[in-house]
Order: sequence, then structure tokens, then C-alpha cells
Amino acid sequence: MKLGELKVNDLKKELEERELETTGLKTVLQSRLSQALIDAGENPHDYLFDIPCGISDIGKLIEESSRSFEQKLMESSKILKKELIENSKNLETKLEENSSFFKRGITAKLEKNSKMFKEELEENSRKNRIVNIRFRRSRCYSRSNRRKESSMILVRQCISKHRNLMEKSSWPNYLKQFEAVAKAHNWTPAEMATALTVSMRGEAIESATSN
Repeated sequence: MKLGELKVNDLKKELEERELETTGLKTVLQSRLSQALIDAGENPHDYLFDIPCGISDIGKLIEESSRSFEQKLMESSKILKKELIENSKNLETKLEENSSFFKRGITAKLEKNSKMFKEELEENSRKNRIVNIRFRRSRCYSRSNRRKESSMILVRQCISKHRNLMEKSSWPNYLKQFEAVAKAHNWTPAEMATALTVSMRGEAIESATSN
């Protein structure tokens, strides 16, 4: 403890140990003790006195330490709060960047998959159209063939049934009979021509050739 920190009782005690007068005000006592230190070859401003601390002094030290600790705690709290705010902002920025990057990646994948799915649908639709066209053509061809075969069967049956009558008839009578048969069976011109070519005999051929 330095000279300026000594109390009156401490000053008197130090003066008493040096066999000096202990009467007077505090300033007088300080001046007297300072001169004694100078006479002893000591620097009164730097000299430290070994004075035991009393209860009141301990209380003051505790209070001062508490205030110092509280002040340091407040300063540390402010620094920590500032760092937390900065870290929170940095974290938020990084989250936004990652979210944007993730969103772009998902959007690109969805667009790619959607395009592939659309192309597959179009390809399948095209194949289905080709299959349907082939199937319809096949059905039409099959129906046409069946119709032709059926017509030819009817022609052959009719010719076989009426051949004797057709061979004995003249061309006009034969033609009338033939037209009646064709009308009854709904023959097309091509079927009528085929039937005529196959069924004509004898005088009918000669008559048709001469006409």
C-alpha cells in the first residue's frame, strides 16, 4: 500500500514505529512520514507499506473486484452478442445460397425428366399410331379378301347352277338372266365381268364377240 492510500491510524502507526510525533491532521502526518522516508533514502512516491487489510478493506476489494468482473462480463457479453449476430447473418446467407443451389439443381432435374418422359410418350404414341394403322390396313385387307372370296364363291355356285341354262340360251336372254343373278347377289362391275368371262359358252361367246 502506498503513502497516499494510508489511513490516519496507519500513518500514526508508521510514525510511531519510527519514533516520530503522531499528532496533527492527515496531511501533516503524510508530510512527516514522507520526510522520514526521504531521510531514510527511500522514494516516498514508490515506497510500499506492508499494512494488513481490515474487514472494510476486504469488502472494498471485493466490491471493486465485483464491479471490475461485472464490467468485463458486460464487455464480453457485448462482444459475444456481436459475434453471434454476425455468425447468424453469415449462416443465413449460406443457407440461402445452398437453398438456391439446391432449388436450381432440383428444377434442372425435373425439367430433364419431364422432357425425357414427354419424348417417351411421343415415341410410344407414334408407335401406337403405326400399329393401329397397320392393324386397320390388315383388317381392311382381310375383309376385302374375305369379301372377294365370298363373291367368287357365289359366282362359282351361280355359274355351276345356271350353266346348262346359260349355254342353251341366246346372248340377249343370257345377258338378262346374268343381270338378274348379279342384281340378286349385289355383284360389283368387276365381279360381273369375272362371272361373264368364266360362264360364257357356245353361242353366247360368239354373240358377244360379234357385238
